[in-house]
Amino acid sequence: MHTRVPFLILMLALVSLAWLPSCKKDADPEPTPTSGGHFNVWFTTGEGSASMGTKGATVLSVKDLSSGTLSISGQGVEVGEKLMSSAIAHDGYYYQVSKAGRFEKLRLVDNQLTEVGAFPCPQVKERRYAHAWIDKNTLVIMGAAGTDAQKVNWLKINVKTMTPIADGQLDLVAPGSGLKFSTSGMLAYRPSDGQLLYSYNYNQDVPAMKADATKELKEFWIATINPSDMKTGTPSKESRAHREGATAYGELRNSLSCFDEKGNYYLTVAQFLPGVKSTTPSKHSIFCMRKGEKGFHPAYQACKAYQGKIIDMHYLGNKKVLCYLHDPHTITPDKDLTKSKTWQQKDNPFVSYWATVDLAAAGEPVRIEGMPVGDGSHSRLAAIHEGKAYVVVNTKEGVAQVYIYDVATGAVSKGATGEKGITAERIDYVAE
Repeated sequence: MHTRVPFLILMLALVSLAWLPSCKKDADPEPTPTSGGHFNVWFTTGEGSASMGTKGATVLSVKDLSSGTLSISGQGVEVGEKLMSSAIAHDGYYYQVSKAGRFEKLRLVDNQLTEVGAFPCPQVKERRYAHAWIDKNTLVIMGAAGTDAQKVNWLKINVKTMTPIADGQLDLVAPGSGLKFSTSGMLAYRPSDGQLLYSYNYNQDVPAMKADATKELKEFWIATINPSDMKTGTPSKESRAHREGATAYGELRNSLSCFDEKGNYYLTVAQFLPGVKSTTPSKHSIFCMRKGEKGFHPAYQACKAYQGKIIDMHYLGNKKVLCYLHDPHTITPDKDLTKSKTWQQKDNPFVSYWATVDLAAAGEPVRIEGMPVGDGSHSRLAAIHEGKAYVVVNTKEGVAQVYIYDVATGAVSKGATGEKGITAERIDYVAE
């Protein structure tokens, strides 16, 4: 008995401890592995845009988009200002700089939104920054500093621990009197040589822009940046286009760049119409920076003859991209293309459609048959998953219709249909 009592006491103690509730909270839970994943489809009602920050969205988590009805009546989660549709989706989480000036990490699963972590982020403004991932857990964001925008602020973040690693300002040549840096520019990370690629331009100050927004936009620049110390190489000037594809919001609302399998970098660029003082009417094309180079290839220009805008671009593999095109030139050729209203969604809706572009041939857009024209010029409406592109079209009939494009065959099938009265703003595939 003398030898067994301590053993029994020890066993009872261990059993008791096992039943005690845990008080430790995991500040950064890893996504629980399950079979498959889900789609988050973002919807708004009435006028306004969640991507522009003018209203909140309702996000519906859906496992299957091949059939059925998408309804937010009593379903989904109204994210309001807690999660903007300009948030960065990465590895099962959303990241954003909020209107309150915090960098936030959130998780949206099973129609439930949870904040994982946050910290103050005075370096950039909400929605007005470019971003790039150096690795799975390291994010770089940057944007113009202050109201005079004579510098570009940058911040490097460990999203695993939700802590800033370092911050500072890029050593680029200041714009000078009457000019300022583009609000965000565009940022990408090139794994082949471990360099960041930053595209930017010099804009006029606000009073001058109101008179003629295109006056000083004659070229844009691209610079390589060493992520270890954030030192820039000598920027390369590009005069074949007037600016990079996005200047104010980076790629938060749209995807406008990609890499191919060989490490070549493709970027959408904008050219303004001659004699027009607004930047709204413009034509877009695609430039290429070859692997290891510091400037764009002077002879390469995909979509050279195309006369509309590229709103969204997704890499499909084998040097082929899926593009969402805003093209009043083709859809409404009777309208005056020099007028801003012709290019604005509220005045000339349903002039956007989906197409593919062969990057290897520097080709022109080829419209995808089986998908109608849609409404929405500031939207991210495609998610690529397992060889298929899940595309949402806001149709003339007033419904958000899912179409599924098979990358290998080019076949298109109709998927789930949204209920009347809701407009799709964004779609993401989220691995679980």
